[in-house]
Amino acid sequence: MHTMLHVFDGIGETSTHYIDLATLQVPVVEPGRSFLRRLGATMKLEFNTLPFTLGVREPAEGFRNLGRGTEEISA
Repeated sequence: MHTMLHVFDGIGETSTHYIDLATLQVPVVEPGRSFLRRLGATMKLEFNTLPFTLGVREPAEGFRNLGRGTEEISA
């Protein structure tokens, strides 16, 4: 950890501390997702898209600007 001293008007002398992340020796390792977590994410995606695939729901239902040409939309 490094310390720096700053002098601010009205506050006075203030010390700040920082850690130089470029000099850290420990590499950051992101843990991999487990099989069940990946399977759950895939199943959630599939179940959320199922109504659209079966035709029960229409995509972008309720959006006003879809279906109109760009010349009709005012800036």
